[in-house]
Amino acid sequence: MNREDCLLALQQSIKKRDLFKVRDLLMQNLNDYPSDLEFLRKCLDIAAADPLIFHKHDQEYLNSNDQKWNWSDYSYLKERLRKNFSQERYATAIVMAGYFEILRIEEAEAAAKLEAEQLEAELKKSRAEKKKQKRLLKKQQREARKLKRINDQKLPHKQMLMGVKISGLLLIYFIVHLIMTEF
Repeated sequence: MNREDCLLALQQSIKKRDLFKVRDLLMQNLNDYPSDLEFLRKCLDIAAADPLIFHKHDQEYLNSNDQKWNWSDYSYLKERLRKNFSQERYATAIVMAGYFEILRIEEAEAAAKLEAEQLEAELKKSRAEKKKQKRLLKKQQREARKLKRINDQKLPHKQMLMGVKISGLLLIYFIVHLIMTEF
């Protein structure tokens, strides 16, 4: 149900003198729209026009210091509304609902910010690790190219030595062949 429908249902229940339905609607609005204080106060004003909707306050102390509020106080206050549905208690519940809704939103934002920071840190760590791996790979490639150059430079010497050995063996072969053919 949207807010306009809630207000209409509230007004119709008041006209029908269905006090339990009015109280249920007020509690439902308190649970469904805790951050819309203007709407909740409008509901309170509409209901306050009928003197039978609210009970006389039982003089229980209602803590108005938001620095001392906690979730159990709010739950207790809502439970007490079932036994003593006073205008003062409902007005305090509206203020507490707004306070805890703001607190819930701030906690959700802080948690989202923390999660984003953690993801950013992991991403930076991942990027740093990738950069490190890339540097190591480039270093290994440089070293491989350097070794190949060194081996390529040694190769002509090896070929020359091999050529000298073959030439020496051929020379010995011809000398031996000459000696053998002359005798």
